Amino acid sequence: MLIVNDIELRNKAYEIIKRKGNDFSSKFESSDLKTLLHELDVYQAELEAQNDELRDKENKLLNSQLEYESLFMDSTIAFILLDDKLEIQKINTIARAYFAYKFLNEKNKMFISLIARNGIKSFFNWIDKKEYLKKHLEIDLLCDSGITSFRLDVKPYLLKEGWFVLSLENIENEKQYALQKIENYKEILYTLIDMIEKRDPYTAGHSKRVAIYAKKIATRMHLTKQKCDMIYEAGILHDIGKIVIPDSILLKPSTLNDVEYGLIKKHSSIGYEILSKVSDFKEIAKIIHFHHERVDGLGYPDGLKVEDIPIESKILAIADGFDTMTTNRIYTKRKTSEEAIEELNACRNSMYDSDILDIAIEVLSKEDINENISQNPISQMESARFSYFYNDQLTHLYNINYLDFIINQNIIKEYDYFNVLSLKNFSEYNKKYGWIEGDRYLKNVATILKDLLLESNNLIFRVFGDDFVILTKNKNTIDLNNFSILDDDIVKIRLESYLVVDLNINTLKDINKLGI
Repeated sequence: MLIVNDIELRNKAYEIIKRKGNDFSSKFESSDLKTLLHELDVYQAELEAQNDELRDKENKLLNSQLEYESLFMDSTIAFILLDDKLEIQKINTIARAYFAYKFLNEKNKMFISLIARNGIKSFFNWIDKKEYLKKHLEIDLLCDSGITSFRLDVKPYLLKEGWFVLSLENIENEKQYALQKIENYKEILYTLIDMIEKRDPYTAGHSKRVAIYAKKIATRMHLTKQKCDMIYEAGILHDIGKIVIPDSILLKPSTLNDVEYGLIKKHSSIGYEILSKVSDFKEIAKIIHFHHERVDGLGYPDGLKVEDIPIESKILAIADGFDTMTTNRIYTKRKTSEEAIEELNACRNSMYDSDILDIAIEVLSKEDINENISQNPISQMESARFSYFYNDQLTHLYNINYLDFIINQNIIKEYDYFNVLSLKNFSEYNKKYGWIEGDRYLKNVATILKDLLLESNNLIFRVFGDDFVILTKNKNTIDLNNFSILDDDIVKIRLESYLVVDLNINTLKDINKLGI
């Protein structure tokens, strides 16, 4: 039996005697003494039970501490115990493996000494503002093997007020995997850009030049290196949305109609949707999304005004406009650098931000523009794809619109002879035999012309329904005897040949002088 302290028993006895009153204090009766002793025995038993319970709790607490110590030290998660001064009081086995060399000769160490310089501020904000209650912190720590990325979480240490347990999850592999995913995504994006380049060679050179111009403007504006690099990336990718624009619109050499232009205008929003799916491209996506906005609110896609348009988008808009104006387009001759800058100034405070434009003009006026930059086809494959849009649907020769292009671009001067093959009285043939037979006749004429002329890089056009224009470099390359199989009492085939230098053809209307 647990021996009870005499003072405690004496105090208990005094409480019992006091309850009996003053008489009891002067005279003890046998029954009263028995009662006193019984109550003392009960009280002693209660004390012994309480002592046993306390001892049991002490043992459980000790076991819990030992178990906690074991879990702390042997856990597969790195743990560090920090006091209220952020000094390391205890570090478990796996955490010590990351920093073994640093703790070789030190008992305690400030945790801040393990943080890479770029993460110190964010760590203190996380602790001081108690942001750890809501979110973890990803930070670089100085491990023995080098700088390593960790994800930190905090739990209060219940045995010491103001202390807490820091858990460290090594996310270096996760980070590298995320970076690899970004690199893979970049490769996909650049592959898409390459596809656009192969579809539209103009876009390729244009995107690179816009990127260079935009970065130079941003650098001159003293934007951070990170922003300058981001603007360059946006320049490279700013037309990526055109990947979903049909070839019939994207590669159309002539002026777009309203419906086609409406589809083209969607490319900035489509580019945003493609890029914003990856967190690291969201800012670039935002720049691209708004690079066709105007400061007067008349741009697209959202009609933003000056204060709502990101500064990077405003820079990109100027670079984009400048390169467009200084590049030879199909129906528009390139402007000189001076002319383009004059046009930029004319759009001040309507299309372009005035303050940015001042700096942009300072930068762009020093650029040497390659006068040979053109949207016109260069290779034979590009020419074939380009001329597809000028294909006559019936005969699959070139149509009159392509002849108009050849004249406007002075390509006609590369040929010596302008030949006109006319089908006289062809309307009478249609009346007698019908349109189907008339179409068959035209296709037969086209087939004969192609067999005779295409291998010599001559150009053949169907014009005004029943006439054909053939550009050749040699005279008498067309023998009308080849058309004898088409002899008919109604249609009379006539051929007229002219020297190109004698015709002075500058527009499509000029060929009407030949009586076609």
